[in-house]
Amino acid sequence: MIPSPIAHLVVLAALVASSVTTAFAASPLAERAARAIALFEGAEDRFTPPDPEWFEQTRVLLTEETERVGDALESHGTDYAAAWKNHLRWPLLASNLGEASSIDVDDLALVRRWLYSNREGLEYPFFAQLRERVDAHLDAAVAFTHADLEAAFRQNVRLVRQQLQVLSVEPNDEHAAALGRTLGWFAQTRQLDEEVAAARELVSLPNAQIVVAKPLIDRALSLLATDVEQTLPVTDRVTVPNASLFGRSRTVNIHGEASTTGAVSLKLLENKTLADLLLVYRGDIDSHCSTVVGPVTVAMRTLGPVTAITPVQVSFAGVNLVTTKVEPQVSTRVTNVSARSEVFRRIGKRRISEPESKQQMNSRASYKAAKLLQEQMDERVRTVIDEIRAELEAARSSFDNVGDVLAPVVREGATPRWAGIQSSSSDITVSGMSQRREQLGAPTYAPAPENPADIHIRLHVSFFNNMLETIMAGKTFTDRYFMRYSRIVQAELPPALMVHARSVRWSVDATKPRPLEISIPAPNRFLIQLRFQKVAIGEEEFTGQTNLTVTYDLVENEYGEYHLQRDGEVLLDSPLPNEQATFLHAKMSAFFAPVLDGSGVALPEGGSVGRLRGLQPQGAHAENNWLTVGINMPDDFLKEWLPVSEDVDDR
Repeated sequence: MIPSPIAHLVVLAALVASSVTTAFAASPLAERAARAIALFEGAEDRFTPPDPEWFEQTRVLLTEETERVGDALESHGTDYAAAWKNHLRWPLLASNLGEASSIDVDDLALVRRWLYSNREGLEYPFFAQLRERVDAHLDAAVAFTHADLEAAFRQNVRLVRQQLQVLSVEPNDEHAAALGRTLGWFAQTRQLDEEVAAARELVSLPNAQIVVAKPLIDRALSLLATDVEQTLPVTDRVTVPNASLFGRSRTVNIHGEASTTGAVSLKLLENKTLADLLLVYRGDIDSHCSTVVGPVTVAMRTLGPVTAITPVQVSFAGVNLVTTKVEPQVSTRVTNVSARSEVFRRIGKRRISEPESKQQMNSRASYKAAKLLQEQMDERVRTVIDEIRAELEAARSSFDNVGDVLAPVVREGATPRWAGIQSSSSDITVSGMSQRREQLGAPTYAPAPENPADIHIRLHVSFFNNMLETIMAGKTFTDRYFMRYSRIVQAELPPALMVHARSVRWSVDATKPRPLEISIPAPNRFLIQLRFQKVAIGEEEFTGQTNLTVTYDLVENEYGEYHLQRDGEVLLDSPLPNEQATFLHAKMSAFFAPVLDGSGVALPEGGSVGRLRGLQPQGAHAENNWLTVGINMPDDFLKEWLPVSEDVDDR
């Protein structure tokens, strides 16, 4: 029987979400970009005029959803509805539900911006369909109100070929972002759908990965009671043929028990589209049974090695258990024949020694051993996976605080998605993607880690840049925002960022697109660029591009802990007057402090989140726009997380 911790290891790295898996060709970027360019050769002649039915369908659906949400809000009272409708710019939404000639795309885009703002409650399912239908109608509005859609199409076809060529030479996130915006335009206007999808498959790779090393699984197995010893009841019905001319066959019942001793191991297989695993049991079976045939009692022993293999295929769609395959190499012999008289005993012994009877005994014993082990393996693995799912569901309550932190990401529509899972003989890799349709993932593959670790987390700069663009672009960030988040990245709140009754209030408006970009120009060196289109200080507002640049080095201290250490001062390039520029520079220098170590984040005691305190960092390295962090899981941590049973003897 499979002990429950074994199945836990199968799903440890993959029972967490649901998505579509994708295999990525491991070819160089230049080759992939060339194939993508070929997709758009001659594409200028493939323009498709938008179907009027598209606009009408999205308009009707949005109108219906607007009425549903509006009625539901009104049912909670006038004041409640007015507060929400004011936030969502309801009059602008209502005025853009008419014919295409009456649509103001900028107004509709503003409605969408507030639907994806950081107001508590927007992440709830109640608003999900309204957000989707505003997105869909905005797409149609862009296409149908464009002054010359075909001319823009031809221009973007030429542009996408140029951008792909540039990306192949300089594979940085800046060029990938520009290409992503062009591909996003095609998607928004429903042009070249197949070409765009194929190009993304070629040049947009997962920008987040979790790699679980096989040695971690092996070490975890060594902590578990993987030796299996069990005793199972055996019952069977066998038809015994009669060799005489006028005799008849007899159906007899067999009773006894079978003992198995062995061990379970886990094997990983190469698979680019899912995690392909084998639960392998190797052991011996020893069965003692007896049956009564008329006046004769026959005792039998079945003995021999047996191998049972349960294939387990893990994807984000779920866990697929393939029927266990059992390979028994057992033989059966008669250990005793007894009867009420010596005559009957001899007849029974002669009958049981006939070749047909021996062949049937061995065949039936092999079949029964395989069937018993198969049923036990399948049942146990299914049971344990159900237990793991229940544990994961119960553990969600421990992550409530984390959910509160991530809720703004959901509200802003910046939630990363799972992109694939794959296995090799050495690890299981779970891939994710922070990417919207006007963005791209990583143009290059993650480098191999420098140091061995139980788990490697690999993040491309596009993971952060895409998410931050979705959250920040075109939005206003107040002094309270900087005060709140400085408490996360720093141990103490800098006095310059404190907001109180006597402080001068200030805010900034982030640019569109790409208001914040992180790059790694050299090993373990981070370059951060932040861009504002408007700055408000006190009662004054200043428009114009303000650029901020800061450089950090990833540093390891004598305790093996990592932090970001600023190199030099924060650089500010702005058309602001000297006094206001000095004011903003002081605020930004306080936010981007000389040392950032995330010490404002404290894991709570106890619960599933509290257990994460037991993880040990095992190196961090940043290069070629990828950050790789190694994590080790001590034995004590594994013992807490794995549902280890103290007694796995199933006798």
